[in-house]
Amino acid sequence: MRVSVHNHHLGRPVGSVLLGVGFFVSAGLAAGLARFEGGVACLWIANAMLLAALIGLPMRRWWMPVLSASVGGYLASAFFGIGPVAGLPVAVANMGEAILSAALFHRWARRDALGSVPQLGAFVLAAGIIGPAAPMLPAAAIVAWSTGTPLMSNAVNWFLAHGLGALAFTPMFLMNFSGDA
Repeated sequence: MRVSVHNHHLGRPVGSVLLGVGFFVSAGLAAGLARFEGGVACLWIANAMLLAALIGLPMRRWWMPVLSASVGGYLASAFFGIGPVAGLPVAVANMGEAILSAALFHRWARRDALGSVPQLGAFVLAAGIIGPAAPMLPAAAIVAWSTGTPLMSNAVNWFLAHGLGALAFTPMFLMNFSGDA
């Protein structure tokens, strides 16, 4: 699958606001419908949406989509998930995950394609393993503290939900944002 990615509209105010609304809806649905144990959601698509936006933009234009998604993520967590106090650091963890994944992918692969084995490997490593693993324990600890759920189940759910969500849905968002879908 070769996907040409140029998300220039997502680095502009209207595109970024729409991304933030999409992040809010996706995060709100996950927080409301996929928190089976009361902790971390077992399916997380919102970061895949932000990751796809960041992959298609130069790093200097990331601030607007990240800001918009962080507001959407915080509001979804505050209203539908773990509450306003814990929602802020979890929103920071989500943004850190997406930024780290996108930065690693930018460093290791060409930004305009996801069509070769090395690029796919870079994507899997960045978005499916390193990105979700980096904030996993701090985020799981915050959720465990705020919900009274076990730390390790939150950590496992974070890693699997975020990693698999990124691997399964980022390519779809990349195609959609670039007009290839």
